[in-house]
Amino acid sequence: MKRTVLILFLAAAFSVFAMSAYAQDKGSVSKGDMKFVMEAASGGLLEVELGNYVAQAASSPDVKAFAQRMVTDHSKANQELMTLAEDKQIKLPKEMNKKHMKAYQKLKGMQGADLDKAYMKQMVKDHKDDVKAFGNEAKKGKDPDIKAFAANTLPILQEHLKLAQDIQKKMK
Repeated sequence: MKRTVLILFLAAAFSVFAMSAYAQDKGSVSKGDMKFVMEAASGGLLEVELGNYVAQAASSPDVKAFAQRMVTDHSKANQELMTLAEDKQIKLPKEMNKKHMKAYQKLKGMQGADLDKAYMKQMVKDHKDDVKAFGNEAKKGKDPDIKAFAANTLPILQEHLKLAQDIQKKMK
């Protein structure tokens, strides 16, 4: 009898522990981590959409190549973020936030050399912001998986920033 009670007690305790760990792992992401994920998702959408447009409408071969690189690299990062979000039960936005939409709309109507300059200026600004945000998340984020995503993506963003700055300097 005592043995049965002990087994039932241990089973109940294990169930509570397992459910608590599951709840903590799934769906309980801190506000800071959630804000980072949402901003990264929106920014990733901007990079791909704008990259697709600029790869076709720019006049400079360097700018076109950079835009295509943004499409390739940010599509990959977006896919990784989507997988991570699914695991964390986070619903990602399907559209850009207002800030990113404004940047997209500003550049969408431009062509040629004007587009080249404006796009590279936007890319330097965006990637400075991204490097800061991803670096901050990699150091101070609460969720280990989101921190790892930020840390693994950061070197690519740093490379993008350097490339954008180099292309922008050539254009002056």
